[in-house]
Amino acid sequence: MQYLCKKPKTVLIDLNDKEDDPKPVHLSIGDLAQKAIPITGEDTIYYATHLKKEFNSPISCVICTKPGMEIITGVLNENMDNKTSRVE
Repeated sequence: MQYLCKKPKTVLIDLNDKEDDPKPVHLSIGDLAQKAIPITGEDTIYYATHLKKEFNSPISCVICTKPGMEIITGVLNENMDNKTSRVE
Protein backbone atom coordinates (compact mmCIF):
# COMPACT_ATOMS: atom_id res chain seq x y z
CA MET A 1 0.00 0.00 0.00
CA GLN A 2 2.96 2.34 0.51
CA TYR A 3 3.39 2.61 -3.27
CA LEU A 4 -0.29 3.31 -3.84
CA CYS A 5 -0.10 6.31 -1.51
CA LYS A 6 2.22 7.90 -4.09
CA LYS A 7 -0.72 7.78 -6.55
CA PRO A 8 1.09 6.22 -9.53
CA LYS A 9 -0.27 6.85 -13.01
CA THR A 10 -0.13 3.15 -13.98
CA VAL A 11 -0.36 -0.12 -12.03
CA LEU A 12 -0.02 -3.63 -13.44
CA ILE A 13 -1.94 -6.04 -11.21
CA ASP A 14 -2.79 -9.73 -11.34
CA LEU A 15 -6.53 -10.19 -10.80
CA ASN A 16 -8.93 -13.08 -10.50
CA ASP A 17 -11.45 -12.91 -13.29
CA LYS A 18 -14.45 -13.64 -11.06
CA GLU A 19 -15.46 -12.21 -7.71
CA ASP A 20 -16.45 -15.65 -6.44
CA ASP A 21 -13.49 -17.59 -7.89
CA PRO A 22 -13.47 -21.00 -6.14
CA LYS A 23 -9.64 -20.96 -6.14
CA PRO A 24 -8.72 -17.30 -5.67
CA VAL A 25 -5.05 -16.70 -6.36
CA HIS A 26 -4.99 -12.93 -6.81
CA LEU A 27 -7.07 -9.97 -5.71
CA SER A 28 -10.59 -9.76 -7.07
CA ILE A 29 -11.87 -6.69 -8.85
CA GLY A 30 -13.99 -6.07 -5.73
CA ASP A 31 -10.84 -6.11 -3.57
CA LEU A 32 -9.26 -3.62 -5.94
CA ALA A 33 -12.33 -1.37 -5.77
CA GLN A 34 -12.48 -1.54 -1.96
CA LYS A 35 -8.78 -1.45 -1.05
CA ALA A 36 -6.69 0.21 -3.77
CA ILE A 37 -8.83 2.63 -5.78
CA PRO A 38 -9.90 4.60 -2.66
CA ILE A 39 -6.20 5.28 -2.04
CA THR A 40 -5.19 6.26 -5.58
CA GLY A 41 -8.41 7.60 -6.98
CA GLU A 42 -9.48 7.00 -10.55
CA ASP A 43 -6.53 8.94 -12.01
CA THR A 44 -4.46 5.76 -11.60
CA ILE A 45 -5.04 3.29 -14.43
CA TYR A 46 -4.91 -0.35 -13.34
CA TYR A 47 -4.05 -2.92 -16.00
CA ALA A 48 -5.42 -6.30 -14.90
CA THR A 49 -3.15 -9.13 -15.99
CA HIS A 50 -2.87 -12.89 -15.54
CA LEU A 51 -6.60 -13.40 -16.03
CA LYS A 52 -7.98 -16.92 -16.39
CA LYS A 53 -10.70 -15.57 -18.68
CA GLU A 54 -11.03 -12.25 -20.47
CA PHE A 55 -13.71 -9.84 -19.28
CA ASN A 56 -14.57 -6.16 -19.52
CA SER A 57 -14.12 -4.23 -16.32
CA PRO A 58 -17.12 -2.39 -14.91
CA ILE A 59 -14.68 0.13 -13.35
CA SER A 60 -13.46 2.85 -15.72
CA CYS A 61 -9.90 2.98 -14.31
CA VAL A 62 -9.39 -0.81 -14.62
CA ILE A 63 -8.44 -2.15 -18.04
CA CYS A 64 -8.39 -5.91 -18.50
CA THR A 65 -5.44 -6.83 -20.70
CA LYS A 66 -5.65 -9.22 -23.58
CA PRO A 67 -2.89 -11.38 -25.12
CA GLY A 68 -0.62 -9.27 -27.31
CA MET A 69 -1.79 -5.97 -25.85
CA GLU A 70 0.94 -3.33 -25.55
CA ILE A 71 0.91 -0.93 -22.64
CA ILE A 72 2.73 2.34 -23.20
CA THR A 73 3.53 4.39 -20.11
CA GLY A 74 5.05 7.81 -19.62
CA VAL A 75 7.94 6.46 -17.57
CA LEU A 76 11.49 7.16 -18.73
CA ASN A 77 13.35 3.92 -19.37
CA GLU A 78 17.10 4.40 -19.66
CA ASN A 79 17.30 1.60 -22.23
CA MET A 80 15.07 3.42 -24.71
CA ASP A 81 15.59 6.60 -26.72
CA ASN A 82 12.12 8.04 -26.12
CA LYS A 83 10.15 8.73 -22.96
CA THR A 84 8.00 5.63 -23.04
CA SER A 85 8.53 2.08 -21.94
CA ARG A 86 6.65 -0.89 -23.26
CA VAL A 87 5.36 -3.76 -21.18
CA GLU A 88 4.29 -6.86 -23.07
